[in-house]
Amino acid sequence: MRVIMFVVIGLAISACSAPDPQTAYDRRQAVMADLMPDPADRAGLDLVFPIYSRNDIKSFIVEYFPNQVSADTVVARLAKVCGARNQFIGADGQAFIDDAPEDTTIGRPDGTRMPGKKMVVDCGSPS
Repeated sequence: MRVIMFVVIGLAISACSAPDPQTAYDRRQAVMADLMPDPADRAGLDLVFPIYSRNDIKSFIVEYFPNQVSADTVVARLAKVCGARNQFIGADGQAFIDDAPEDTTIGRPDGTRMPGKKMVVDCGSPS
């Protein structure tokens, strides 16, 4: 099951990538703005990629800057999205970290790379 999740994560991240770093950044920002209209909710985030199941958001692949936002704050922000967007899975505004944050490097629009974290956040409560 974990192997399948990592394949999905890899495909999802590659879908957000583009040859031009600015284009990739713009795409990521557009997806996040659709999910979280308030710019304050997007602060410190680089990528929030939703994974859908039956028209509901089941999980998110997240890349963020830990010097700007904590993992707990990211989860709280995504819990609001889970509660607002999901009808079938009964998330009730809850979310949890499914795969613990891992170190990564995040590409910036100017072509530089910065240290960050990536994780998978699921809607609902842990079972």
